[in-house]
Amino acid sequence: MCEILAMSMAKQATMTLSLEEFARHGGESGPHTDGWGVGYYDNWDVHLFRGLEPACESHCLELLKQQEFQCSLAIAHIRKATQGELMLANTQPFQRELGGRRHIFAHNGDLKGLEKFVDFTRQPYKPIGTTDSEMAFCSLMNSLFPIWQERVPTFEERLSLFKRSCDPWSKLGPCNIVYSDGEVLLAFANKRTQPSDFRVRPPGLHFLTRECKGNASATKMLGLEVHPQSESQKVVIVSSLPLSDEGWTPFEENQYLLAANGEVLN
Repeated sequence: MCEILAMSMAKQATMTLSLEEFARHGGESGPHTDGWGVGYYDNWDVHLFRGLEPACESHCLELLKQQEFQCSLAIAHIRKATQGELMLANTQPFQRELGGRRHIFAHNGDLKGLEKFVDFTRQPYKPIGTTDSEMAFCSLMNSLFPIWQERVPTFEERLSLFKRSCDPWSKLGPCNIVYSDGEVLLAFANKRTQPSDFRVRPPGLHFLTRECKGNASATKMLGLEVHPQSESQKVVIVSSLPLSDEGWTPFEENQYLLAANGEVLN
């Protein structure tokens, strides 16, 4: 199954990812063969990198590990295809512009029959590829479009519109989503195929909060390192599975999370 990772931090930090280790932690004994992607926010824009090759074979990922991007928001995705052929247009995270910002989105699961409930006729956002994930993202963006044309919505309004989209999707199958507009990180989870017993059940995602004061040390866990650039830091990490032995909180079925500046706000 696809793997998701997202982070919200109070201050910029140097972040390095090892997506091949992250993928193996999700229960794959061999490489994920269906693509990978990662987006690092730079203010309202995004450094977005995607590839079709297995993460363990990607020269681009090797360069990214050496680059050590500084950011305060990031989303990564490892694909195990269930819908749509292997091509760049089907590789997550997906991104679109709205309100002068890049919005990015990653999903794992299987939204069977979603095409029956969405209509992109005369809508500003349309899918480029053929996945249920991109259809869901474009549907979400179309629901966000009117309010963003008028003003920057409040955090509560953004969460409400996110819920309005995700609630019906959760009835179609496993649905686990992370989304950001460069300021907030929104997440939703219901269930996934668990690597321990291969049953489809909650939790679909897990999250971890950290607050470091004084001389903040590096955050190191499987597939991820974060090196603070200041003496204090707050971090929220959302992942398909726990990446360390710390006290990760499993999402309850159909639970939402709203985070900004390294804090959970709901």
